[in-house]
Amino acid sequence: MKARFGRHSSRANHFILSTAAQGTATLLGPLEASVMDALWVLHVPTPTKGVVNQLRTMQPYTPTLNTVHRTLGRLVDKGFVIRSARDHIVMYAPRMDKQMFYMLAAHALIQTLSDLVGPDRLRDLIVGGGNA
Repeated sequence: MKARFGRHSSRANHFILSTAAQGTATLLGPLEASVMDALWVLHVPTPTKGVVNQLRTMQPYTPTLNTVHRTLGRLVDKGFVIRSARDHIVMYAPRMDKQMFYMLAAHALIQTLSDLVGPDRLRDLIVGGGNA
């Protein structure tokens, strides 16, 4: 599967890898993860209000419009979301699909584990089922 991210294609990948390398940081907080899930369901560039409406269908608690707007801004800064304007309305869309996001997150996790225990030990743990 070939990834297409747009003109800042390496931005999200760099963030995932550098965040994982920090060890204690998480890729997405709970609200960021919910907003990303809403964007992935929507499949098209959507204004903040559309994201809030989608969140209402997905969870019992819906954050305010301002909270979602700030969260979308953070996701843009992290490189996970693309912001564009259409007819003076700011639209948001995921930079990558959910499958690609999880693939990059898994890669970051494997890289972090390899850095912590070494590639040979990691391979032994994976192949040997943790008994190595």
